[in-house]
Amino acid sequence: MANYITFQPPSTETSWNYALIERSLQQSAGYSELTSQVITNNTFYDETGINANWYRIRFLDTGTTTYSDYSDPFQANKEYYCTAKEVASFMGYTDFTDSTNPTRFEVEDQIADVCDQIDEDLHDAW
Repeated sequence: MANYITFQPPSTETSWNYALIERSLQQSAGYSELTSQVITNNTFYDETGINANWYRIRFLDTGTTTYSDYSDPFQANKEYYCTAKEVASFMGYTDFTDSTNPTRFEVEDQIADVCDQIDEDLHDAW
């Protein structure tokens, strides 16, 4: 599985342009840097994340080399995310180069169709 996190840089006079994301299995210790990324849409998809992971973020203004304080520790959104490759593997397709298996794009289309149906079912239930 994977984790999807969202974040918001602190509101200050500083122009934060990088997010430095750390991960741990404990809320209060053991953090290590997972990634640093340019802030574009305030999200990060942790493909190797698990439900037990804790995250913290600090922000960087590369123009002044100013760092923010760390965020409070938090866990990822409690929705489940997986990659097309993981779904394909679950479906028994492990080699996209094998002509008997669907292509990655065909699997992604199947996933999109299922998600659309779930959205319709949820909308009808409301």
